[in-house]
Amino acid sequence: MEVLSARWDMFELGVDLPKWVKPSSHTKQMRIHYIPLSDAAIELIGDLRERRRSKVLREMLGDAVELFHLSHKLIRRNCEKLA
Repeated sequence: MEVLSARWDMFELGVDLPKWVKPSSHTKQMRIHYIPLSDAAIELIGDLRERRRSKVLREMLGDAVELFHLSHKLIRRNCEKLA
């Protein structure tokens, strides 16, 4: 279950030997641990990272679209008042 406390910056994926680098503060022996990652683990981490990026992007775009609609309504309302 230790992986649940892992952060994205602990995974070194773009190297010859991908690994999970657990900082000393996360280990019983208070030493940095290097855990090699299997191909399946690398694929899973990549999928999770992509889903996270997609979720953040959807949330950001959702907020932008909502602001656009609100501003469009305000502009239309003001134009109607001027007419």
